[in-house]
Formats: sequence, C-alpha cells, structure tokens
Amino acid sequence: MKKIILFISMMILSSMASVSAQDVDEYLEDSDKLIEDYNKNIDSAPRVLKTLFGDERINIYLGHFESTRIFSAETRNARLISFKEEEGKNPTLRVYINKEVLDSIINSEDPIASLMSALDSGEIKYEAVGVKTKIKLFFTSLFLKFL
Repeated sequence: MKKIILFISMMILSSMASVSAQDVDEYLEDSDKLIEDYNKNIDSAPRVLKTLFGDERINIYLGHFESTRIFSAETRNARLISFKEEEGKNPTLRVYINKEVLDSIINSEDPIASLMSALDSGEIKYEAVGVKTKIKLFFTSLFLKFL
C-alpha cells in the first residue's frame, strides 16, 4: 500500500516542485493552480495506476503544532477535479502528514527518497476507507511487488 501512497504523493509533490516551504501554505490555498499543476503531470503516471486510482476522494490532514488543516481532493479519470480546504464527505482514502515533514520533503535534494523515508518511519500515515478501496489497494500493492 505504501507504493500507492507514494504514487499519489509523487503526483502531488510534482505539482509543488517549484514551491518553497514558506510558500506551501499560499500554494495550498490556490486550488486552481494546484489542480492545473497536478493535471499537467498526471500523463507521466503509469496507466495501470491511473486506471485503478483515477477516481478517489482523499482527505488530507496537515498537522502543524496545535492545529490541523484538512483538505479534500477528488480525482476523476486520474485528473484532479477538486482541491478544497475542508473535510470531504465519504473519502476513499485518508492521508495524515505533519507540515514540517511536508516542508522537508519539498525542500529535499531528493524528494522521492524523503517521501519514502517519511512513509517508512510512519511520519506519513494513510488509511483506506471502505472495503472496495482496501481490496483495490491490497491487490495493487501485490501487483506492484512484481514490477
């Protein structure tokens, strides 16, 4: 399942590649720019992952000291169609990340390695919601082991 979260995170991070840590908050508030940047990069994703995870409702919990900002993202046909600062209804996936971790990944010389490290250490947590999504993630993670 970590590979699935890696894929989703890579797509989001690729849209934020030119953003510095101090600009992350501002960037997250400009949903139109984030959606546009994400969709520019989606074509480079493997077709099988776009097919399997092209229709998701994701709640992202971004913790920072005593507060947590909650974002909802929705994909349809692998394209990001919605990104809002609100908790989405009926999410299929929940992702939990600390703002300092996100900042360190974005500013890293090797964001993918930093992302993997954060996933492995539990600094980024994720939870599939619903039986269908859990089954889909399970079989996809098995498939990806053979790649």
